Amino acid sequence: LLEMVYFTPEGKSTIPKDVILIIEKDTFCYNSINFRDTLIKVPSGQVNIEVQSKWWQSKKVTIDVESQTLNILHINFGEKALSIPKIEYSYDKPVIYFYPEKEQQVDVKLNVNGELRFTYPKYNNGWTFIAKPNGNLTFNNTTFKYLFWEAKIPAKNSAFNQKEGFIVSSDSLLPFFENTLSKIGLTASEQQDFITYWYPLMKGNDSNFIHFIFNDDYNNIDNLEVTPKPKSIIRLFMFWKKIESNISLDISSQNIPNFSREGFTVVEWGGTEIPNNDFNLSENNK
Repeated sequence: LLEMVYFTPEGKSTIPKDVILIIEKDTFCYNSINFRDTLIKVPSGQVNIEVQSKWWQSKKVTIDVESQTLNILHINFGEKALSIPKIEYSYDKPVIYFYPEKEQQVDVKLNVNGELRFTYPKYNNGWTFIAKPNGNLTFNNTTFKYLFWEAKIPAKNSAFNQKEGFIVSSDSLLPFFENTLSKIGLTASEQQDFITYWYPLMKGNDSNFIHFIFNDDYNNIDNLEVTPKPKSIIRLFMFWKKIESNISLDISSQNIPNFSREGFTVVEWGGTEIPNNDFNLSENNK
């Protein structure tokens, strides 16, 4: 794999993903997932270079190429170092339901790969409560339907496949949610909670790009620890983005799994609108 490194006044840093370097009429594309083309043979010394990325507007600079090996291209940006804006995802209304086979104490810990912004009930290094088979959660004589949390997660910790998912028109959005959530295994009550939160936010768009992540992929962003261990876990998170009617995207249909509900079952859903500067329309455009 090719590693690219640049040196700034603050020191050495790896060039971020999705950076396109255009060097003297040649193009090299560096991407953390895909590596296209080959390492350009650039002589040592000063080179005119254009840097393009979703992270910043196109910039043309003259750089000093210090050395080049087969797998490493060392670049010195010096005082012309390019700043990378901080991109964050707002993880909105993830809610967690618990359905034990009998009334019992449950301990829950969240390991969020970002910053928790709000929890309800309040998260104090974990949640401890009494869960009942009907889904009621009791904290100090107060009953809740679910646990609620919101967080800000850096884009680098929220990677997902933007070329896979669904393009759903406004008039198809409601039945899409009903059919998809039913297939996943959500109950009618859980579907109602999901739809009444997200549908009003998305129905006014011509179309929406939608991508779901599930248990293992979700755990990479927010690891959920439940004691005692559930027999069945259904965790889903939706990434979505408004798509204008004049935009046509080349998107592969995503496979939607069907989860069983056996024994002690935990269900979680949440979602986020993809930030404008972290959704590459040009790469997905037909």
